[in-house]
Amino acid sequence: MAAWVNEPLALGYVALLLTAAAVVAYMSIATVRRRREAGRRIVTVLRCLSCDGVVKRGFREGDYVGKIVDEECPVCGGKMVIEAIYEEKAEPISNKILWG
Repeated sequence: MAAWVNEPLALGYVALLLTAAAVVAYMSIATVRRRREAGRRIVTVLRCLSCDGVVKRGFREGDYVGKIVDEECPVCGGKMVIEAIYEEKAEPISNKILWG
């Protein structure tokens, strides 16, 4: 067995190195996951039962296709039903706009 294994200070350095590597790996994975989810948005499409007007809005907890919602049509004031729910990808901001 190696001589340094019996040294408590050496074992402490190894433990510190392994802990730092685990933290860096976790932060890298979390950053990738956050970037992947940042460009997404869930959209709910509402259709008026009277005039067939269409409105898009953000998804809300409890939304499902076919649900008649409490919101009124902005055109005729009629009742609206959820027609579709889907995910939109947000347009990425180019560096040219930020950096000139």
